[in-house]
Amino acid sequence: MKTTATYVCLILSIWCMRLNAQQYQMRNYSVKEGIGQSQVFSLLQDRRGYLWMGTRGGGLTRFDGVEFTHYTTKEGLVNNYIYKIIEDKNGNLWIATSGGISYFNGKSFINFRNTGNLSDVFDICLDSHGTLYAATGTGLFQLHVPKPFVKIASVFEKLAFVSEAVYSVAADRNDKIWFGTAKGVYRLQSGNKKDLFLSGRYINKIYCDHSGKIWVGTYGNGLFYWSNDKFRQFLPGKFPEMKEVYEIYQDKKGEFWFGTLSQGIYRYDTLTKRITNIREKDGLCNNHVRCIISDREGNFWFGTSGGGVCHYFGMPFTHYDRESGLPGNFIYSVFADKKKRIWAGTSNLGIALLDSGKFKTFGAENGFINTKVKSILEDGSGNYYLGTEGDGLYQMKFIRSDSFHIQKIKLLRNAFVRGMCLSQDGSIWVATAGLGLYHLEKGEKDPENLVMSHYTEAEGILSNRLVSVCEDGSGNIWYATESNGVGIFEKGELKHHSTSAVLKNIPLRSLVMDRLGYLWAGTAGEGVYCWKPGEIPQISAFRERNKQLTSQNMYLIAFDTKGNVFLGSESGLDYIELDKNRKWISVKHYGKSEGFLGIETCQNAVAEDVNGNIWFGTVNGLTSCNPAAFTKNPIAPALGLSGIRLFYKNISQTTFHSSISNWGEVKLLDLPHDQNHITFDLRAISFSNPGNVAYQWKLQGFDPQWSPESRQNYVTYSNIPPGDYVFLVKARNSDGVWNQTPLSIPVSIHAPFWQTWWFRTMIITILAFIIWIVFRARFNTLRKKAREAETRLILDKKVSDLEHQALRLQMNPHFIFNALNSIQSQIGEQNEQRARYYLAKFGRLMRQILDNSRKQYISLKEEVETLENYLLVEKFSSGDTFDYEINTDPNMDMDFIKIPPMLLQPFVENSIKHGFKNLQQRRGNILIEFRELEHKLICTISDNGVGREIAQERADSEGESYHESTALKVIRERLMLMDPGNAEPKIDIQDLYSKQGIPCGTKITIEIPIS
Repeated sequence: MKTTATYVCLILSIWCMRLNAQQYQMRNYSVKEGIGQSQVFSLLQDRRGYLWMGTRGGGLTRFDGVEFTHYTTKEGLVNNYIYKIIEDKNGNLWIATSGGISYFNGKSFINFRNTGNLSDVFDICLDSHGTLYAATGTGLFQLHVPKPFVKIASVFEKLAFVSEAVYSVAADRNDKIWFGTAKGVYRLQSGNKKDLFLSGRYINKIYCDHSGKIWVGTYGNGLFYWSNDKFRQFLPGKFPEMKEVYEIYQDKKGEFWFGTLSQGIYRYDTLTKRITNIREKDGLCNNHVRCIISDREGNFWFGTSGGGVCHYFGMPFTHYDRESGLPGNFIYSVFADKKKRIWAGTSNLGIALLDSGKFKTFGAENGFINTKVKSILEDGSGNYYLGTEGDGLYQMKFIRSDSFHIQKIKLLRNAFVRGMCLSQDGSIWVATAGLGLYHLEKGEKDPENLVMSHYTEAEGILSNRLVSVCEDGSGNIWYATESNGVGIFEKGELKHHSTSAVLKNIPLRSLVMDRLGYLWAGTAGEGVYCWKPGEIPQISAFRERNKQLTSQNMYLIAFDTKGNVFLGSESGLDYIELDKNRKWISVKHYGKSEGFLGIETCQNAVAEDVNGNIWFGTVNGLTSCNPAAFTKNPIAPALGLSGIRLFYKNISQTTFHSSISNWGEVKLLDLPHDQNHITFDLRAISFSNPGNVAYQWKLQGFDPQWSPESRQNYVTYSNIPPGDYVFLVKARNSDGVWNQTPLSIPVSIHAPFWQTWWFRTMIITILAFIIWIVFRARFNTLRKKAREAETRLILDKKVSDLEHQALRLQMNPHFIFNALNSIQSQIGEQNEQRARYYLAKFGRLMRQILDNSRKQYISLKEEVETLENYLLVEKFSSGDTFDYEINTDPNMDMDFIKIPPMLLQPFVENSIKHGFKNLQQRRGNILIEFRELEHKLICTISDNGVGREIAQERADSEGESYHESTALKVIRERLMLMDPGNAEPKIDIQDLYSKQGIPCGTKITIEIPIS
């Protein structure tokens, strides 16, 4: 099919801007990030890895890559306006300030202020003998530092032959002291002599390089160096703007860095003799540079006056944004053409072309299309194809360098182009979102016209909504759908690849073929998939490794010349090192902290230029990456402790603070048993990538093996048993380099006194004695119980005998004979009903007596019922010759009170048998009363009989037995058995008399213990 188009010819009138990219990727730290003040005049990395910053007003700031710690006059610093920080051989700090000098040993400050006019101290240095020299506003001072340092014996001595203000001081390799004033440079000689050089120059800085050469930075006269016994100007006339030099520094590679008043930094390569100027436009935070250092990992730090500190990573990224000349920061598409030019579709609805250090912009203002360009491609003839967002596909041809033709391909007029691919035969494949796949070929007769083929779901593709298209080494075309898997044109035929089933319903964003023939599919939230067509029948997702990615949300995929892969996401780049089988070796993340300033990448906005550089489109601009500059950091983190906590309380606030030395070092952590909850706060400093430091630890003697790798910077051990241990910890940097020697901290937990040998011996002795005592007590108890059991047997036998005696007393044969005889007489008198009644009462009485005889105790209620039946039968047997009455206290619980059975009946029987016998003048009467008094039952039996004396006389005269004495004896013994520990039970028998003294009855009172 031929396409027709309208050609528009325009004279190229394009606005060009000179390239102004950030060639040096830097991260800036100032007050907002945590520095005490924005003017940083001195920088130092100590042997523990900390970075110290001396500010003009904010005191001293310490930085470990993550946290800032401040030291000001509140913490003991002599003055908050700092000029210089140095470290002595013992690792302690000397700080020169506007108010004197402070000495810091890691815990406290020792200050020297206004001693011999020691006030404004601009610079300090130490010679090899430990002598400290101070450049002040009133001259040069020296201090012979004793070992160990003692303030009382330490006094600064002013060198009398130097009376003017000294701004810089340095010691060379031969311990010659050089100092600079407003009049020039002086060199001290023996005998208080001095040599003057560079007379009339105002000296800002004196520096001794690695070879021992002296360099001098001046105010207004540039830079000088010492050679052949005289000073020579550095590159005179070549850099006239480099006049005010405040800092001189030589790095580990031998290159020099010069900080200036207003021209930023000059970098001098001693091998190539090349000088590079770094200013604010290149990423420097301020052009007034006061100090420069490189840390132990090779990173550079620049202290400025007003801009804080710049951290230069040396990373291989170059960033471009609006300030660099881009018309917009949002980059939708990127393409590298054959002429080494970079094309970028921007948020300004046009294209930016980076050509020979200049940005050329194509937009509506110069006749270009006014829409988003989502994909760019160059064909074999040098024509450019621009895929847009909803405005179809355009073809662009350059007539000359200053003019171009642009035409719209009508059949793709409203297409949303998502990707394009130039195949080996020169044809173009276009993936769209909604219109399927297009194939553009040049006509055989008219190459200027395009023949187009269109494939949709009707023709057999998986979906009309595509996200990407690419070609493999065999010329097969692969396309990725939004959510229906991956399809293939194999030798011109549409096929559904086996991977489609795996990738179906997984949202895809990109599809790329690498140099080894592996296909890579980036997804929205499912990570990345990789497979090789024809060799691996099923897709391999590397799911177990996806957890190492910063994000599972893939926007783009790109490969460097080594075959390693870049994965772009909303969090930056993940760079994955692969082996030849595409197995993952390592993953490293690049975000803002690592120099990738664009951070969030745009979908499929990536291209590789002819030099192997990879260009990334981001939401914050365009970034170029040189993968060849990637190097592994061979320096392990500087490892130490930032603190120790006992039960969540800092050890410095406890009585065990002496375990910690001045700089937080621990020789031995010696603790009692009740301080066995320890937290070690870990500190591993790696400024190259502080967020990717990881630890492993082990408490030797407690942990069987090293802990898993963790980014957690503290570890807690609780309930540590008494014993001797060694806490070991090691750390790795972002490239997996571990400390060769772990940090070792001995820990001793003392045993409590109850776990010592002497205490255990004492306890064993005491236990043995207690066991003997218990055994003896048990033996005595058993013996006592045996005696008690024997006594109980005897007692039980006696109780049984007494109960049998009581039963015999109750079952008096005479009583039984009389009762039965009376019942028989009733039968003889034909009084059958009365006979039955008393026979029933008699039978019940016998049952009660027999039942009660089997019990040791019965209730008072049962005893009263038995007495009533007995009295009723006796009254019947005696011919109704007496009356009776039984009274009980209504407040008593008769069911609750227990007494021995057959206890009272003998007394009642005696009253009837002997008291009422031959009683002629009155009718007999028996009164029985029960009441409770002081946990005892008081029973009273009263009769109005003839009395004991007359009854005894009659019994004797008639030859009858009077068994009161026997019954009384049995009752007493039974009561004694109820309460064996008390005195003899009380049974009171009282004779009753009339007013005339005639016996008229008997009263018996019995106290029964309540059971």
